[in-house]
Amino acid sequence: MDDFIAILNGVISVAFSAVLVWGVLSPRVRDGVVVKFGMILMAIGFALSAALLLDGIDHADLIPLNRSRLLSHVGAVVAVVGWAWRMYRGERLHHLFDFSFLGSAQTEDEARA
Repeated sequence: MDDFIAILNGVISVAFSAVLVWGVLSPRVRDGVVVKFGMILMAIGFALSAALLLDGIDHADLIPLNRSRLLSHVGAVVAVVGWAWRMYRGERLHHLFDFSFLGSAQTEDEARA
């Protein structure tokens, strides 16, 4: 059962890392440098966690696993601080992301006109 949980955690870490890498590399996600840096830290942390968990975990992997979790947590804090800073400056959330790929009926410019 413990091996199953470690493999499941590893697969989920791979999925999180892939989504974060997509968010960093995609031009559709328009975020600032601080948020992007936080996403990069989280992606690296989740990728390291996945590598450790899918390789088979033993007691020697606990310290590197905790370090990779710390990297993910620091990245999350950096991303949240960057997002909060943008909200404090008055930027709205819909200006941070481009959801036009969802096929809306009209664009923002058409809605304003």
